[in-house]
Amino acid sequence: KAHQLFKTLNGGYIPVAQCLFDWEGMLPTTDYTPDESLLAGLALKDFVVNKAKQAGKEKEKKEPEWMYRYLPESSLPLEPEARFNKLFEERTKWTKDDLEPYLASLVTPGVSVPSLLLKYTRSIVSEEGTLFSSR
Repeated sequence: KAHQLFKTLNGGYIPVAQCLFDWEGMLPTTDYTPDESLLAGLALKDFVVNKAKQAGKEKEKKEPEWMYRYLPESSLPLEPEARFNKLFEERTKWTKDDLEPYLASLVTPGVSVPSLLLKYTRSIVSEEGTLFSSR
């Protein structure tokens, strides 16, 4: 159902709260609350500026908020170098947690996520933790 929700956006962003609300409304039962962790490898969560109207004013105010954008792992190239290139076109810096769902299908008995990161990325230690960027 989450795939269906994101396909209706045509590549756009959806606020996290709206996404979870709409996703829950698409489910056949109300006994289940969608879990954001299930969107790993399906959508990117970014802090973006969204134009929103202030209450009682016609003027638009830019407010940053957490939003999702559809990026299914299945849409990425199968070749590791091409996949990393595509991922770094989408976002210049990634955390390991954000990258892992997009690398899982590349892992084989001789290839691990750490070895892929070592070969195709540069690590940056910042206040937010370790980030990975293009080599």
